[in-house]
Amino acid sequence: LALKEFPMVNSTIDVEDMTMTFHDSHDIGVAVDTERGLAVPVVKACQDKSVLEIAQELQRLLEAAMEGNLSEEDIANPTFTLSNIGAIGGT
Repeated sequence: LALKEFPMVNSTIDVEDMTMTFHDSHDIGVAVDTERGLAVPVVKACQDKSVLEIAQELQRLLEAAMEGNLSEEDIANPTFTLSNIGAIGGT
């Protein structure tokens, strides 16, 4: 809901062309710490999904990330990314 209310947050800035692109789709990347390193799978079109559908897709993506089976489509083109500062307070 916040991305709908504040569309500037779900945008991309091209500094070379000095343009801002507002994205209609809310494609949310979620940082996942795996044995192979950081992966950022993307839950596509969150604005069209229920909370349950988002949770199911997130579970599928987390399992694929942990198994090293993310497809190119699973990690492509997030419009917004969620992360944290790490389990020990670092970056």
